[in-house]
Amino acid sequence: MGYMGSILRVDLTTGTSRFEPLNRKKARDFIGGRGLGVSYLLDEVDPKCDPLGKDNKLIMMTGPLTGTTAPTGARYMVVTKSPLTGAVTCSNSGGQFPAMLKRTGVDGIIIEGRSAAPVYLYVTEDGAELRSAERVWGKDTHQSTDLLLRETNQGAKVACIGPAGENGVLFASIMNDQDRAAGRSGVGAVMGAKRLKAVVVSGNKKVPLHDEEAFKSIAREFLDRFKAASKEQPPALRTYGTAITVVGTQNIGVFPTRNFQQGTFEQWEQISGEALTEKYLVKAKPCFSCPIACGRVTRITDGPFQGEGEGPEYETVYALGSNCGVGDLAAVAKANYICNEMGMDTITMGATIACAMEMYEKGIINESVIGRPLRFGDAEGLVDLCRKTGLREDFGDELALGSMRLAEKYHHPELAVVSKGQEFAGYDPRGEKGMGLAYATSNIGASHMRGDPAYIEILGVPTLIDPLALENKPKLVKDWQDVFAVFDSAGVCVFFSVRNLVTPTEDIRPQGLLRLLNAATGAGYDLVELVRAGERAVNAERVFINGAGFTAKDDTLPMRILEEPLPDGPAKVPGLNCVLPMSPESLAFTYGLSSAVAWGAGDFTGGFATKQNNVFSVILVSQFVGGLFLVLLALCFGEPVPELSRFLLGGVAGFCGVLGLVALYTGLARERMGIVAPVSAVVTAILPVIVALLTEGFPTTVQLFGFGAALVSIWFLSYSFSGPAVRPGEMYFPILAGLGFGLFFIFIDRAIGESVLWPLIGARVASVGLMALVILLKKEPLSSTKRQMGFMILAGIFDASGNAFFALATKLGRLDISAVLSSFYPAATILLAWVILKERLQWSQWVGVVIALVSLGLIAI
Repeated sequence: MGYMGSILRVDLTTGTSRFEPLNRKKARDFIGGRGLGVSYLLDEVDPKCDPLGKDNKLIMMTGPLTGTTAPTGARYMVVTKSPLTGAVTCSNSGGQFPAMLKRTGVDGIIIEGRSAAPVYLYVTEDGAELRSAERVWGKDTHQSTDLLLRETNQGAKVACIGPAGENGVLFASIMNDQDRAAGRSGVGAVMGAKRLKAVVVSGNKKVPLHDEEAFKSIAREFLDRFKAASKEQPPALRTYGTAITVVGTQNIGVFPTRNFQQGTFEQWEQISGEALTEKYLVKAKPCFSCPIACGRVTRITDGPFQGEGEGPEYETVYALGSNCGVGDLAAVAKANYICNEMGMDTITMGATIACAMEMYEKGIINESVIGRPLRFGDAEGLVDLCRKTGLREDFGDELALGSMRLAEKYHHPELAVVSKGQEFAGYDPRGEKGMGLAYATSNIGASHMRGDPAYIEILGVPTLIDPLALENKPKLVKDWQDVFAVFDSAGVCVFFSVRNLVTPTEDIRPQGLLRLLNAATGAGYDLVELVRAGERAVNAERVFINGAGFTAKDDTLPMRILEEPLPDGPAKVPGLNCVLPMSPESLAFTYGLSSAVAWGAGDFTGGFATKQNNVFSVILVSQFVGGLFLVLLALCFGEPVPELSRFLLGGVAGFCGVLGLVALYTGLARERMGIVAPVSAVVTAILPVIVALLTEGFPTTVQLFGFGAALVSIWFLSYSFSGPAVRPGEMYFPILAGLGFGLFFIFIDRAIGESVLWPLIGARVASVGLMALVILLKKEPLSSTKRQMGFMILAGIFDASGNAFFALATKLGRLDISAVLSSFYPAATILLAWVILKERLQWSQWVGVVIALVSLGLIAI
């Protein structure tokens, strides 16, 4: 319940469509909306595909609360691979279209392929059909909407692209209800590349609810609370719209001005929400089921910038106003109207023009390139270039690629204020540290809607935190990113949700939203499960962008933000290098080395245990103890039990690993340690490296040299250069051991998903079972002293810790890097022997240590 139970799949290449049942398990795991859309994208789209090619898909997905009486249950998500950034994008919009889409009887639409001619999709309760869009192709979004409603049904709702989407502007939007936008990252360009002009929806089906009476009661409870609070203090969003934020960002010095060269704007009062209300407001306009009504219908009746439409919102006021140095509110509003009609993201549009203005003022480009002078504050130039960009005329053709490509073309990439290729929203992170972390770590590129810290750092909702403070910011941003993913997946607006559906604490918990979702769907979420569903959506996005080639090195901010201090205002502070947390790649490197230390310590203690006990007994006891240790960790951390397939993959890994252990210890007992140790260690590292090169692509050239140096160092660390030459028969057991360990690495890498520890527990179950069977068949006695049992227990704990560290390393980083780092365990063993047992190291081992340090440096680069 809460779901219509159907997904519409449209193949534009063949001109066909079909309805398929909603995957209920996937819906519960990802809720709907953003999470469900990303899940489908991850399953069906190659992250390396051309975003404007036929293999990319455009997914429109509602949430379980979309179209219900839940306050602000009016949102839907457009999910695809972005042509602007090359990453995933999930663009959110409200208005009336999302509820109507749901009421046609579908939860979402998956659009694939490419049409040979312009078409639009018409969806009703009776079905779906593709119709020719030749007569509306080339029209703006307002004209297209009017024409399509006359052609279909005046009560229908329309989501369409304008000329910007048709012309491949990389930040083209999809506009629904004329002026509501799925605005960011170029979703409109993807729709245009598919030759799909519009989606028209008309339906009146009721959204089924699990417990309708309870749902209505809960929704009424939150609505009554909001109305009571509004009587005491009218909501600023209804009175002034989102542009009320201008006063807050200006006051703390984070109002981006002149391409982020300043944090305050001297003409801020002229473009504020108060000025917009006083001069141009016609009426407030709510989305479906929204008590706030933050939308603005505005009209300019005189001067050179006459027009009418919705907005501008705060982000538009910053991007087309202060960031371009334009203090003429009529010009900002007119440029906004044009962007809506053309179907373009106002944030990227304004940021790109601001970048061009700075390049012009610094002499990087001139009038011959632009076609006119273009200084900060040029209101006429702003309006003119917005129209030319949508049509890709003259200099607008270059602006259509966004600020990053524009700045790169003229050899000044430092002037593009972007993260992962997407332009910043209207908050300068030099004076708002949490926002800097949100921009840097957002999977879609810079976005304030990925855990918007402005609520706690500027607005004091639900509580106020010093925007310049560093303490606890990484955790808070991560918590907020997960909870915002829940909002986006449920189909509700963050404006209402942050103020009314969460606990009034720093680490907002969606307690109210939990009640609404459970009443609507019957899913029976608890609070931990619900937040984890949001985290699952964020992680799925990260998996997609990693597949597209992004790494932790892309979780950063531009040099202007990191290195240049703000010159004025309350936030006159240096950059952000001190705030960014350890990256996933750095953590993977640390975990990989930690696994080597743990396994080295395990071999060291296990060596003592085998002096007075048979090998099989030592392996059985240590594996059993290690398994108990992993179970204890899994229960303490509350790690979810994965699907059976991952547990079974862990079992296969355990089977391979224990065969490797048996081969290793047998080889150590029968052959020379100086041959068995280095050969097994090198083979252990080589096998995962080969698999990773085939499946994950090549790492950097420097890292490849690091791999080579690592293999050499492992050999020197383990091989004894004294004694007779190697006999071919000595190679059998060490190669078999290396193959077993290497396969263990590979299968564990495949088994790791959201759960890390449970696949390792599966490995222990398999290894303990196999060893117990061997001991029974060989009738080996199980006996040991208390001291030797202590060494066995320590060996098991160290070995299990090494497994856990390796699993974390391969989850966060590449398999080959994790395997090579973990294969340094002989270094840990010989260093422990040198420190504790006072054993003398051979010259070859010292050489191995030096080469190992060099290789670590190369791999870390």
